[in-house]
Amino acid sequence: MLANYTSQSMDQPVQSFCPKLTNSILTYIDKYPLTITMILIAIGLLGFLSIRVVYMTINRNRDRKMANWTESDFAQENQSTERRGDQKLTFRYGY
Repeated sequence: MLANYTSQSMDQPVQSFCPKLTNSILTYIDKYPLTITMILIAIGLLGFLSIRVVYMTINRNRDRKMANWTESDFAQENQSTERRGDQKLTFRYGY
């Protein structure tokens, strides 16, 4: 009786809850997430590089402005309440 049950179950197709997928749908499903992931990585990389260039430019401009400063100019800038935090010319952005 076990042999009959096994042979019958092997002859019948397996029912699935998923619809049958054609080859074109499978290739679409395979490529689409990778494409989206690669686009997001590229956008993140461009954002990182652009903010790094902006920070380097700001730091370079601040260095040019402070090139001729004396110690009293540095002390005056650090004690001044006109600018605070990263607005001070002595602040350096890290990248």
